Amino acid sequence: SMQDQPNMPLRQRYLTLAIHSRRMCEAARKGNWDELIKVTHLYTEALNTIEQMPPVEPLNAQDRIACQLELANILALNEETDRLAKIELKDLRSSLTSLRTSSRLNNSYGRMQASSVATPRQ
Repeated sequence: SMQDQPNMPLRQRYLTLAIHSRRMCEAARKGNWDELIKVTHLYTEALNTIEQMPPVEPLNAQDRIACQLELANILALNEETDRLAKIELKDLRSSLTSLRTSSRLNNSYGRMQASSVATPRQ
């Protein structure tokens, strides 16, 4: 865990965050939602350690550019993951709506059965 390495340079922390972002995006592309959730926890932990870092010495130009590139990469990957998750949620909502329709159909069928039993046959 990054919390065990308080002296890890900021550049390395961004790289770790990017690795988690890539894994989350790959999981979303494969529809592996359990893996996505697992890696999201690692991503959140990594992000928390960056946010809790004490102020660091100003980065040299090379490290600053590297961090900016990783940040752009992370944001693009997270946007793609979010897009894929929204599609999955939309599909899931649609499926749940179908289930509710099935439930309503069963209820209607049950009422029809009950009324046909109550109606005396000639």
